[in-house]
Amino acid sequence: GPDTALKAGAHWLWYAQGRWCFDYGRRVADLAAFRDAADFAPVADELAARAGEEVEAIRRKFATAADIARHLLANTEDAFWPLYHTAVASGLAGDAAVAGEHFRRLGDKPASRAWETQLQSDARDLARHLPDRAAFRHAVARVIGRTRALQGLPPDPACLD
Repeated sequence: GPDTALKAGAHWLWYAQGRWCFDYGRRVADLAAFRDAADFAPVADELAARAGEEVEAIRRKFATAADIARHLLANTEDAFWPLYHTAVASGLAGDAAVAGEHFRRLGDKPASRAWETQLQSDARDLARHLPDRAAFRHAVARVIGRTRALQGLPPDPACLD
């Protein structure tokens, strides 16, 4: 029968796409076999409680853009997505120099796939707003708004507050 595992994560939403993905996350509980609803009910209850705990821990870990930027800077790779996320989080945290450096490194990478070229283009669009923190936040908020719409989520005008 079907099995289930519990994964918990965060999706930053500052790249306009219609699919869900974890930008940060991990498996927190191994596969649990499903035989029938009665046997699985206590397992489901335990997984739901654990999921709630994990979501709260992630919210505490990433309470601010500065928290996200610190985590990403400590764990960044020289790859497309980590560079993009680190640049955006750093810009939102008010560190235009670090954001600009990561956007530059992203732009300098050879792009061989359409999504890489698109990511670089979108990054250039955001990077041009870095000199004005309010304009940068507004540009990122617009991207988040587009992402929320593409993913069927309601608008959240205070998403960066």
